[in-house]
Amino acid sequence: MDNNSSEWNRYAIGFAEVYELFKYAEEEFLEKIPSKFKNFISENRDTLHSFKFDPEKPIEEQKLTDATKEIISVIYFNCFCTKEEKEQILREERIRVNAKEKELHDKYNPDNIFKNNIYDNVQNVEELSASEQNGLIDASRLIWYKKIYFKILNFVNRFRRSIS
Repeated sequence: MDNNSSEWNRYAIGFAEVYELFKYAEEEFLEKIPSKFKNFISENRDTLHSFKFDPEKPIEEQKLTDATKEIISVIYFNCFCTKEEKEQILREERIRVNAKEKELHDKYNPDNIFKNNIYDNVQNVEELSASEQNGLIDASRLIWYKKIYFKILNFVNRFRRSIS
């Protein structure tokens, strides 16, 4: 609930900033926005948040929160975009989402989960064992059956050295 309330507070601040921007908007612009949505913004804005729009600066130079930018984007998409612009925006969003999903799949691919273990790529276990004779093997990175195998191999190697 705390996470949802902080998210709601974030948007309440955004609504307050959008409400302030509406004061400087042309009537022709405001007529395209449904009155139900304008009322929603007015009723749900954070009345304690102070934001002063500077009409001398372009909108890009105003210090708007991310929530405000998101709300403005939704208003633009729903009220001002042509059908072609909406299709283009949706296409670009699909490409962005697919790229993000591919990145996450590559990063957390279940087929490659065990390929990152350095001991899986060892061809000659005896060579590894010989190089590790004087040092310790990082047992936390080994699979359980390999741990047992290396313990037995180290025991045999120690036994051979003690006989010689």
